[in-house]
Amino acid sequence: MKNYCYENGIIYKIVSPSTWRAFNEIRGKERNDKKRNAQFKVKAIYDVNVTQDEADAILIGRWAADDGQRNKMIEF
Repeated sequence: MKNYCYENGIIYKIVSPSTWRAFNEIRGKERNDKKRNAQFKVKAIYDVNVTQDEADAILIGRWAADDGQRNKMIEF
């Protein structure tokens, strides 16, 4: 995917799981604990039941939507 974006001039950002998890306050010692806690977080915020992978995707999107964009003017 990175090559596709680069070759087509699409702006992208690579983010580590620790970054988006910290933003969303996801805690846990083991990977499975973090995945389960991500599901609980999505349930608490959006009141929907999702799979572990869906929870990760939603929380990555939540991080991306906020990533330094607060109070930033969007020009059209």
